Amino acid sequence: MRALGLAMVVALSAPLAFAQPAPGARQGARVDETAMRLARQVDQAERACLSSTTTTQRTSITGRLQALTDGFLNALGFERKVEAIRGAARTMPAELARIENDAIRTCMTRYLGPAFAATQAAYQAADTTAPYPQPIDLQIRLQRRHSTDPARFSHNVRLLLQPSGRRSPVNVTLAPQDPGGLPYYQYPIAYPDAQAALRGTIVAERKEDAALSSSPPVRTDICLQRPAAYPPQRREYEVLECVEGGQCQRARDSTGWLQVCRPVAEAAPARVWRAAWQPPEGPRQRWVAPSVQSLSTRESEGVGYTIFSLTTDAFRRPDVVAVEVEVTANGVPVEEEGLAPQLRPVANQPDEPFGYSFAVQMLGFTGAYAGCDLVEVGLTAVLADGRREPQRRARMSYVALRDVPTRREALGGDELAWTASYITPAREWRHITEVQSYIYDTRNAAAAERARERAAADKQWLDGAGFTYQGQRIVGVVRPPRTIQPNGSAAFGLAVGLIQPNGQVRFTFSEGETRRMMAHMASLRQTPRARQVIHAEPFLFQARGGARTAPGVCERIG
Repeated sequence: MRALGLAMVVALSAPLAFAQPAPGARQGARVDETAMRLARQVDQAERACLSSTTTTQRTSITGRLQALTDGFLNALGFERKVEAIRGAARTMPAELARIENDAIRTCMTRYLGPAFAATQAAYQAADTTAPYPQPIDLQIRLQRRHSTDPARFSHNVRLLLQPSGRRSPVNVTLAPQDPGGLPYYQYPIAYPDAQAALRGTIVAERKEDAALSSSPPVRTDICLQRPAAYPPQRREYEVLECVEGGQCQRARDSTGWLQVCRPVAEAAPARVWRAAWQPPEGPRQRWVAPSVQSLSTRESEGVGYTIFSLTTDAFRRPDVVAVEVEVTANGVPVEEEGLAPQLRPVANQPDEPFGYSFAVQMLGFTGAYAGCDLVEVGLTAVLADGRREPQRRARMSYVALRDVPTRREALGGDELAWTASYITPAREWRHITEVQSYIYDTRNAAAAERARERAAADKQWLDGAGFTYQGQRIVGVVRPPRTIQPNGSAAFGLAVGLIQPNGQVRFTFSEGETRRMMAHMASLRQTPRARQVIHAEPFLFQARGGARTAPGVCERIG
């Protein structure tokens, strides 16, 4: 891992003259190669994951994926093919999340996860008649100073760029090029508009699970614009030298096709830049979370994660170029790579519904709302002139480790459709220590409410009791019923959760660990209140990742 501490550089080839293939031909070949590679990955995933499924299952899944691949393989023209690839990259996580068979969904996600990141880097359209390179390959040499721990950070980085005008933002994960030599990062960008700046950030991709933090991420800032005068010889790339945590500068051997903007404090208009890009003053707790792309490439163990997929027609307007997506879990912000929503806008395509997928791990989900938890999203439209519209919010009731079929929520004067799909790890912890059960008749609304209230009160007591297990704080986790019995009864359960060092709550364990926890909880029945909450014989409950909650139990909060 020595290379992480070195300057990431590129060995530049001889200058590219006009005798080289035209930019349009070069970019067209890249797009065709990307399309074929993605189609092959989809085919491999189908063969590996669907070989033992029924004909009905296989036909349903392959039909949806085939429609995606046909869209970009059969698209005519460079720009249409690029847009089709981009559409597949946005749509594929949601398509996989719709697969009801948990084993198939997990397998397909593992195969196609890397394709999400690869196809996010869809190529910009080339203009061969422009007097400047269009697009221009941005080659980034990054000297890492903070993200050098290989246990915490990968070699990849997250590149976020916000062009001015009507162009969509760039939000991609990049792998180093030439990893066997002197690695660098490369991405083809649209050449900046005249008198406009291209601003953005680079952050290291994390290997860690989501963690509560009040520290801002280490960002490397980019600010580029056209030079005062074009260099005499046309080149199709520009080279930046960046020191992690600082501002990128032109390399000594740069081509001169771009120049670095003045420092942010001196740039005009400084007020707009600060309002859009500086983090809030003062510390605040939020979840620093990995992205869907990052999680989908991991070999996770123990507990999986849930993919939320959102769609809405609220932004089908040509003046909306991007949407900022804010996510909170029980009131605590969830930020990919620790970045605020303003730093990671999502491109909007006005001729189709806005879609977005994000991942959540266990976080602090304990059934805080009578067995349910609250995930909220705030969507802010970014207009072509740089203005932001008032945020629209939607509330989603969620139960950890469980799937949610399509639901619809109010989103201002519009509607938001969403699903949640739990991705089960290959080696899963399934066992839960339950210390109490609250049975009720589902036909009796008052009885159901009493069961909820008892479970919530007992959880509150257990949270404040100060109990620990092997040095970890014990909290209560209310689990709502999965099924309704033939006699009409159902039950809430009170499980034992442990607060992890990263702030997340874990309540599923191996069978052996769960039985030891059951014995430990029985030993804590020392007071009358403890004997009310903790059953004399705590029982082992086996979770079934991806199951659904009983109808009508956790469908609305408030």
